[in-house]
Amino acid sequence: MKRIIFFALISFLFSSLAVGQNVNEVRKKLSDFYFGLSMKSDINAIKKQLGNNPEFKIHSDPNRDPKVSISGSVSTDPNLNVMATRNQLIIAEEPYRDNVVMMSYHWFIDYKLEDLAVAQDDFRKYKDFFKPYFEDVTLKQGIGNHQEEVESIYLKEGNLEVIIKMMKSNNFSHTISIECRTLGKKIKK
Repeated sequence: MKRIIFFALISFLFSSLAVGQNVNEVRKKLSDFYFGLSMKSDINAIKKQLGNNPEFKIHSDPNRDPKVSISGSVSTDPNLNVMATRNQLIIAEEPYRDNVVMMSYHWFIDYKLEDLAVAQDDFRKYKDFFKPYFEDVTLKQGIGNHQEEVESIYLKEGNLEVIIKMMKSNNFSHTISIECRTLGKKIKK
């Protein structure tokens, strides 16, 4: 009986170490995807990083508190298709628990109505980019608030979560939404 408990404990420890190592690999891929931003930073550090990036333009957003969020767009990026008509990046920090913040990185990319094939190809590329790094993968399809067709993939690894959505509109434009939520730095008191 002691051997069974011992082996169960050892296998649990090794699996915990593997998940921690995988989370670090996922965090690096997310950092590469989100313009080299650190996934363990707070909002002030991210503002400094984006302020030094000539490809990023910060916008004022009356709907968001500038102390805990950033809103802007990217002029060029390897992950941004030139066929995209508009993009917006919103990064927000919110209290989580035990003096830790939850960081949310949300990138919206819009395409013309006639560029559905381009948007679908980009959606497939984003899914293929992220999917190998996550063990918990859920696919969903449905209809949105404005009768648009929505296809989503939910990816989770440790405390990292990535949600990629493709919204196919029938009257305005198509949108890909890529959201990442992760725990950030501890809040200093």
